[in-house]
Amino acid sequence: MQISQKLAGRQIRMAQGSRGNSFDCIKRRVICLLITAITALYAHQTPTAYSAYDHGKAADNNKEPRPIHLVLAVSKRRLRVGEPVEVVGYLENRGETPYYVGNALAGFFGTTGLHQLQLRIFDAKNREVWIGRGGGSWIWKYGTSTKEKLGAAYTLLQPGTIFGVKEHIPISLHAGRYRLTATYNEIEALSWTEVERKELSIAVWTQPLVSNTLTITIVP
Repeated sequence: MQISQKLAGRQIRMAQGSRGNSFDCIKRRVICLLITAITALYAHQTPTAYSAYDHGKAADNNKEPRPIHLVLAVSKRRLRVGEPVEVVGYLENRGETPYYVGNALAGFFGTTGLHQLQLRIFDAKNREVWIGRGGGSWIWKYGTSTKEKLGAAYTLLQPGTIFGVKEHIPISLHAGRYRLTATYNEIEALSWTEVERKELSIAVWTQPLVSNTLTITIVP
């Protein structure tokens, strides 16, 4: 299931008091600095729509210049054998520039040949768990323009917004500890000519992305 959500902004207001002595002025300046720092901190928080999900340790930090991030989250880190494992993976624009990203996603376990979001699972012995994959190739009608392709298979990811999928792992995991990670790869736009790319007023995000890593525990 595809999901999209605009980041909820938080605003902190400070009541204005009457003018006081120089000590009060200094105190107000300190409070203003604290509020500025708190506001900046909230600007990098996880979207409230996913506050119930556990994101684990991020693979990259806010100091990186790369604006588009792939975030992986699970609803629970500890589950029983046979209990469905719900996973969310989404692209998040943490920068100031909009980009087109793929929306023709076949979940975590397939591909349309346009772009691909893939989940990988490893057990405690670092062996990959086979979860099955499928997909096909998206065939464009002859003469389809780049603009038409953007409208059919891409989403405009504005700054402060996210887009992704939510799925259950399609197999039952045995008791043990597992690591989950995901990758996102653009395929279609890499085949476009330089002329086609230059005609775009907003670029398509084409760099491969690797998510944070999550660890889950399955108990009997």
